[in-house]
Amino acid sequence: MTVKSGVLLNAEYEHQHLMTLARLAEELGFDCLWYADERFYRETYTGLAVCALSTSRIYLGTAVTDPYTRHPALTAVGIASLDELSVGRAILGYAAGASGFRNLGLHPSRSTVALREGIYIIRRLLAGEEVTYEGEVISIWDASMKFQTRPELPIYLAAYGPHNMRLAGEVADGVIIPHCASPRIFTPQLELVRQGQETSGRSIGPEVVVRLDVSVSHNRAAALFQAKVRLVRILWSQYPNIGYLDSHGLEMPNELDRRLRGAGPFPGGHDLSVFRPFADAIPDEFVFPISLAGTPAEVARQAKLVIDAGADHIMAYLLVPEGETIESVMKLYADEVMPKL
Repeated sequence: MTVKSGVLLNAEYEHQHLMTLARLAEELGFDCLWYADERFYRETYTGLAVCALSTSRIYLGTAVTDPYTRHPALTAVGIASLDELSVGRAILGYAAGASGFRNLGLHPSRSTVALREGIYIIRRLLAGEEVTYEGEVISIWDASMKFQTRPELPIYLAAYGPHNMRLAGEVADGVIIPHCASPRIFTPQLELVRQGQETSGRSIGPEVVVRLDVSVSHNRAAALFQAKVRLVRILWSQYPNIGYLDSHGLEMPNELDRRLRGAGPFPGGHDLSVFRPFADAIPDEFVFPISLAGTPAEVARQAKLVIDAGADHIMAYLLVPEGETIESVMKLYADEVMPKL
């Protein structure tokens, strides 16, 4: 079995730096570069375009765009334009989304319906059809692409929750499952995908991508601390109902509970300095069910658990522990983790 390796970059890097990182990812042997679509960061298709012009082999994917902030027709135009520029290397990562909705005054609902309708419209447009469709959430009239597009351009659905997991099994070329380093989390979600596959009668299911935060360094303490800083974002966003703790027999420490209870509403965003004051209260064992962290050998062992459970592709969101840079972490992961997978 060949396991694909992807790297996920947030849109925080100036475009000249992003071009350098894209070239490095390709040189290091990553199969795919995934680029975030987050409101008020750099625009995703612009970033992916400079990556396309800087590389020749690596696949390029949105991670992930949604049916609410862009009409699916505009998504079809954007991803098909990237596909043309990259000579057939584009992947559309699609999901219900959340980024910036409040700021934009959006109140999305019925995400499974919206995703199903969005994927239907995008596929019909990429197939060269003239599309008129009046859906429950999304509609389009008398629309067709004005340039040649690739009908088989892959659509990967990032899903969390039973309805969207089953939808991925029904209609997507790939499914992206986040925060599932533990088989106790990953296996039930994969079963939902298989249920959708069976419902649709597909003989081959979608490629299974696990999207994981990865904090790797030869300095184990630094790697674990950075993983905890990032983990605060997840714990705070779900507090007080953090499901994976119960499923793994973990109890919230009193001090962490006190700090989260007094922290107020979850602030969102990716500024890790906001989350750093909580990290010292997080036990090591909280990290491993949903993240990969530690030395390269430890990270490889942890990754193998989800590979053995059925993952085809690991999308690594690489954290930068103290003493490292994004470049050094990419090299360390590629040189000392990927070969073991």
